Amino acid sequence: MPQPVASQLPDEPAVFGTVPVPIKVKPIGSRWLRIMRAPLDQPALVALTGSAWGMAREAQAAFVQSAVNRAVRNRSTSYDCADDGYWAPASETLGRGVGDCIDIAIAKMEALRLLGVPARDLYLTTGYAGAHASQRGRESAALLVRIGGNFWLLTDRNSQVIAASSGMSRPDFAPIITYGVGKTWIHGKPVKVTPEKMQTAALAGSARVAP
Repeated sequence: MPQPVASQLPDEPAVFGTVPVPIKVKPIGSRWLRIMRAPLDQPALVALTGSAWGMAREAQAAFVQSAVNRAVRNRSTSYDCADDGYWAPASETLGRGVGDCIDIAIAKMEALRLLGVPARDLYLTTGYAGAHASQRGRESAALLVRIGGNFWLLTDRNSQVIAASSGMSRPDFAPIITYGVGKTWIHGKPVKVTPEKMQTAALAGSARVAP
């Protein structure tokens, strides 16, 4: 499969205060690239997005988030949303009215692509929804969209889009791995280096090189 050129590669998704680190992951990364290039001439998709043409990008994202969540019910019967291995196109998910978290994210991605959002600005992110310091949260996947310099999260449970740019407090979603067109990242937490830690490290280094 042809790989995207450098100008088509996505920006790193620094969301919810995390540090994205590039990694190589197959086959999921390749599967996301393939579905991002799928045809968009789907009647159900055209009908869904009909009234969103002419809206600003942020309004289109909010429209798609609400419309798809109303049209599609998450079929997962467990607390976590697991990948069943089959990624359905939007026409199939919208036709059935049910899908897992990845099917729902794909339907939103294809709707936004149809509305003109560049593929490089759309990401599939996996992680823990509703995660807080005291609990892990449930396993899930959602769509990330980059509009201007900001990121927005479109989940299967919230009716509204969630601001996700770096530095946001009290995240509704803790990302673990994010897939873009031709690139994949694992998310880590930034390390805060205090003057005390720097002094301790310097003293330890001096002790190792002392004669």
